[in-house]
This record gives sequence, structure tokens and C-alpha cells, in this order.
Amino acid sequence: MKEVDFDATIRYDFRFFEGLNRIIQTEPWLERDRLMIDYLRTLGIEKDRPFSPDAGLKEPLEAGVQEAHAALAARYDAGLPPFYEGTHWTYPAPPELLQAAAAAFADPNHFPLDARGLAYLFRAKGSRGRRAKLGSDRSRPKIRTHVPCLRSGQDVL
Repeated sequence: MKEVDFDATIRYDFRFFEGLNRIIQTEPWLERDRLMIDYLRTLGIEKDRPFSPDAGLKEPLEAGVQEAHAALAARYDAGLPPFYEGTHWTYPAPPELLQAAAAAFADPNHFPLDARGLAYLFRAKGSRGRRAKLGSDRSRPKIRTHVPCLRSGQDVL
């Protein structure tokens, strides 16, 4: 296996699609992701083909990724359901994503794309960033992330 540096920062501009194209060009399709082939082709991203959208496509792609960022940020700010009722512990990802991942995304009738995006955003911002944001408004509680493999009550921050 070849070692390659990878910047996992999510870019909410046209670079998102350039990065996505690089991944499509270099990585094999996983069975669980094959449903995306035709969707990506409509955006001009196709294996073994150059990605060079004209201005007529580039502009809506840029607007779309910014709209997606705003939608994910709104879901992030709304929070995730609590792990323990009456507490601020939460899962590290939306429950529908945890269920799908536990089944290796094998359910052909369910593929939680939005939940995957939210999980990436949650990790990118991190609970520390959310804690700092919530801590600045004393009327809102601080949140803690619960990782099920840890003992109950152990602070993972």
C-alpha cells in the first residue's frame, strides 16, 4: 500500500467536487457506494474521464455545496438525540447511520447520505467546537459525546 497524505478537511466550495473527482479516479467502487455512479455522472464526475465542468455547471455545483453545508449545519446545531434521557450525552453520529453502518450498509432500501454528511461535519467541528459554542451561551447546556465502548459516565472530551 502506498502512503499518501490526505487532508480530510471538508471544503464547502467547488474544491469539494474536485476532491470527490480525485477519489473517484483513484479508488475502486465499493458495492455499497455503487448507487452513486449515475448520480455523479450527471455532475460530470465519471471514472477514467476528466472532470472539467463549464461555467454553466460550475455555478450550480458551487451553490449546491453551499446549500448542503447550510442544511448540515442546521441539523448539527439542532443536536443529536441523547444517549441517556435527561442528559446531554449523545451518540457520535445520527442513530440511522449507526444502524446502517452496523449492517455494513447492506439494506438496499436505505442509504443515509444526509446522516453520513452530518457525522463528518460532527467530527470536523468536534464536540470541543460545539462545546465552545454552547458554552458561550449560558442558557444552553454543554454537550458530551458518548462512545458506546467506553464506560458509562466517562468524559471523552
